[in-house]
Amino acid sequence: LRKPGSQYKAGRSANLLKVKSFQENVGTVIQHLPGKGRNQGRMGSLLIEMDNGIRFRLGGGFKDAERENPPAPGTRIVFKHYGYTKTNKPKKVSFSGKAINMKGRHSKNKSSNQKNSKLYLKRYRGQGR
Repeated sequence: LRKPGSQYKAGRSANLLKVKSFQENVGTVIQHLPGKGRNQGRMGSLLIEMDNGIRFRLGGGFKDAERENPPAPGTRIVFKHYGYTKTNKPKKVSFSGKAINMKGRHSKNKSSNQKNSKLYLKRYRGQGR
């Protein structure tokens, strides 16, 4: 986005703003995968299954405390991504939080949350993010 009336300037400028659109989706935690390097001995990533049956690894967007105490298998989570690959897996995925149903209870099974309209795609990190 360009500030109205501004002139073109090569390089970085306060008159230009790059906006990236993203999508949020929900999935179910299938398994915890071990970490490597600085995450050795704690969760490195999660194996997630979307409602359409596609599985992928989710390893970004976690705070250190969340890696120490990750969402349990069966928990419904919200993740952010930037489109899909050719094999319909989400691209550049990062963790947003746990999915919370309209009554405020944490969603743990797929059958009670078949319709995404019944879920708030709400970030759940204790600070209301």
